[in-house]
Amino acid sequence: ASAVWPEPLSMTVCSGAATYRIKTALFGGHWAQSVMAAVAVGEVCGVRAEDIGHCLAAVKPFPARMQPATLASGAVIVRDDYNGALDTYLPAVGFMKQAQAVRKFAVFGDYLGTDESGSERAAALGAMAAEFAHAAIFIGEHSAAAKAAAVAGGIDQAHCFAVESTAAATRILSLQLRAGDL
Repeated sequence: ASAVWPEPLSMTVCSGAATYRIKTALFGGHWAQSVMAAVAVGEVCGVRAEDIGHCLAAVKPFPARMQPATLASGAVIVRDDYNGALDTYLPAVGFMKQAQAVRKFAVFGDYLGTDESGSERAAALGAMAAEFAHAAIFIGEHSAAAKAAAVAGGIDQAHCFAVESTAAATRILSLQLRAGDL
């Protein structure tokens, strides 16, 4: 499977005597298991391989789940902002680490579903951002802890922001983003 931005997920499927290529409109290698499950169901139901490929190519990114949106500046935002949990952050970070872009930005809020304190979660997000981002904006009550971890991880302090609201993050992004940014 291949899913390195700006290319969507594509994969070669081998089933019985048939081998065929599937190109999706989904972004991120973490969708490969779902695609394989759809292929298996299609085959069990007697759908021809070429029809399975055509159907999967027509599936668009789900709203707020690795959904790209091109801005007027030419920058692309890959939205993954629905109901943030650590299980959704990890594939998104993996996607961003592999992505090809002029500059990569991280805009992180908090995540839920762990026993960590808010400052521990924030520090984890800062460390994740430092793995790939040229610049980072952290939103929320513990954003200063996230910023500190990101700077400690190597993001230049001049490109790292701790803000209280999405409106503040939007203002920063509007001044920063340009064509080629992700």
